Amino acid sequence: MKNLLEYLILEKSIIVIPDNKLEIIKDDPDDNKFLEAAVQGKAEFIISQDKHLLKIIEYERIKIVHPKDFIKMI
Repeated sequence: MKNLLEYLILEKSIIVIPDNKLEIIKDDPDDNKFLEAAVQGKAEFIISQDKHLLKIIEYERIKIVHPKDFIKMI
């Protein structure tokens, strides 16, 4: 099952190179790269267990949710 899940994730993934640096997350600035990639890739969701990202809840219409909550949504 794990290989199928990995395949599906890779199949639906796109690679982006963000062209804008963000400074939204002050407590852990390294986490901004996830917001940058999501914005550049026009993502609808960021699925994360990171407490700094989860605090934001939503950024530019990109919902930031815990994996367990995302599973409940789909």
